[in-house]
Amino acid sequence: MSKKYIKRSVKRNLSERREYSIFTNTLLMLKDPVSEDVVIIDVVKDLEDIIPSKFFNSIDMVIVGQFPELKNTDRRAAYMDGAIYVTNEQPSSEQMLEDIIHEIAHAVESEYNNIYSDGQIEKEYLAKKKRFLDTLSSYGYRVPNRVRVGSEYSKELDDFLFYNIGYENLVGFITGLFLDPYACVSLSEYFAVNFEAYYVSEDIDYLRQVCPVFYKKIEMIHNGEEYEI
Repeated sequence: MSKKYIKRSVKRNLSERREYSIFTNTLLMLKDPVSEDVVIIDVVKDLEDIIPSKFFNSIDMVIVGQFPELKNTDRRAAYMDGAIYVTNEQPSSEQMLEDIIHEIAHAVESEYNNIYSDGQIEKEYLAKKKRFLDTLSSYGYRVPNRVRVGSEYSKELDDFLFYNIGYENLVGFITGLFLDPYACVSLSEYFAVNFEAYYVSEDIDYLRQVCPVFYKKIEMIHNGEEYEI
């Protein structure tokens, strides 16, 4: 049996593989095929290298495939009932990795339910949201008053930013406030966007400067430290 045959056989078996383990206790299941630009085993290895294993305690499965709940929205992934659902329509392994990490953040929110207890991250978020929307108003955008208050997800705010302005046009308005325009639509997304940046961004100093309260909290959680509530 030639080495070339063995190599082809191993490559074929890897490409046909449907189930993977993340830290042995979380199953990643390939429900539908991905493109050749996505290498699932690389995504798994990167997750194990980047994310602490404790953050997978409340995640039973990561399922990759086609889901109507995602297809009818502009979302590529979602965390629901202990599972992360990720679209298989991914341009690269890196994008899939980032999408999964973003949803891990929402799992961490659920497990570490004292993250927001002292109100400090919410205070930081709301102050940024106010400055951001006030700046938009000063440039002539008619910001609906209803979206100015609260830290829960606002579809009206999301639609206003996406359809009326366009997320690609917001970069200049969020500089020094948010890392991504989507971070302003809710406290939860503010946390998730920052969490993702903490683990994959090459410019961690920028996160520390722009979101100091969040940075302090995630550092403590990452290191397993207690913090005052």
